[in-house]
Amino acid sequence: MSKDIIDFIEFENFKAEPNRVNADWKVNKDIPFFEGHFPGNPILPAVCIIDISLYLLSLQNPEVSLQKIEIKRSKFMAMVRPEQDVEIVAESDDEKTWKVLWQAKKDQQKLVQISVVI
Repeated sequence: MSKDIIDFIEFENFKAEPNRVNADWKVNKDIPFFEGHFPGNPILPAVCIIDISLYLLSLQNPEVSLQKIEIKRSKFMAMVRPEQDVEIVAESDDEKTWKVLWQAKKDQQKLVQISVVI
């Protein structure tokens, strides 16, 4: 994960347990990727969503690295916008395969689901 993106992430209500990690995040409108994706209609790029999900997992498990992960499946159901309040929840049955869910805090709308193998 790029240090550039980490500088824009301030999780709130962060909780880590052996098989679950979750946090709330207000999507920072100053993330540079919004400038080009897309002008006049900014959305958080999928690569950023995956990076932020991996960053959350790395806070629970410092051994998480881009060289050791595999994205099994990702589903993007709605756009993630600047200043949007989201909840990110990652759960695992075996601490190796994680299901990461992003949802809107306002109405609990599912935004993204990612399956990650560490």
